[in-house]
Amino acid sequence: MNRTLAALTTLAHAQCADWRAGPLHGVVGTSSTGRAATTWDPDGTSPLTPQLVLGGMFQVAGTTRVNGLARWDGTTWRDFAGGFSGAGFTIIECAGVFPPGSLFPGQLVVGGRFDHAGGVAVNNLARWDGSAWQPIASGVDDEVTALTFWDADGPGPIAPQLVIGGSFAHAGATTVNGVARFDGIALRPLGPGLDIDPPGNSVTLPVQALTSWGPRRPRPPAPAPSRRRLLHHRGRPPRQRHRRMERLPVAAPLHRSRRRSRRPQRGSLACGS
Repeated sequence: MNRTLAALTTLAHAQCADWRAGPLHGVVGTSSTGRAATTWDPDGTSPLTPQLVLGGMFQVAGTTRVNGLARWDGTTWRDFAGGFSGAGFTIIECAGVFPPGSLFPGQLVVGGRFDHAGGVAVNNLARWDGSAWQPIASGVDDEVTALTFWDADGPGPIAPQLVIGGSFAHAGATTVNGVARFDGIALRPLGPGLDIDPPGNSVTLPVQALTSWGPRRPRPPAPAPSRRRLLHHRGRPPRQRHRRMERLPVAAPLHRSRRRSRRPQRGSLACGS
């Protein structure tokens, strides 16, 4: 299956000759600026294919009223339970999907500036459980502009955690200063946070980008290999000779052992503003 790249902007151009019309060529897009894009599988391993999800300042996608967030099902644009609303302007700034092994695997999560999602009270952060929007803890007191997932202990038992960044200072009553992590119960600070309001600046400097890196969780061990030895029976006429296979267990893998990686065994997190 071919992979398709989607670009989201108010004006797109490319300095190459390899841009080609994809499956959305000729489709009416959104009514205003887009700010976030991801793919989301609505039924996991079931037959439905993953869908493109777009977020931004728009209210309409194609001819459908979506209010900030839309998904393309292969035929038409669809909304998520009526979309988002809030005091002043509403915008979706970032979107992602909880990874395998996390608390809500496969569920969509979005951040931005809004106080309701599908009629549910939320504070700038929400997740889609497949049929309705749910708050993530108490949310935060200002805009969420970036999110990622961070596995704090690498191959250890702690599940990957959602990390958000933005122009917020508090998550509920907890001071977090621009960056926070969700441990499944509450949004927690990451150390003292970041200085998003440095002295001398007249505007807040929100966290605009987040990522994590480090060793991946190990794959399940492969079954032990076996060695097959071919035995020939001698002493018989050539036409009566036959071969049989004998399966012998192998105490150690046949491949050459690899040197231990010197990379850190814990995931690392980076952010930028």
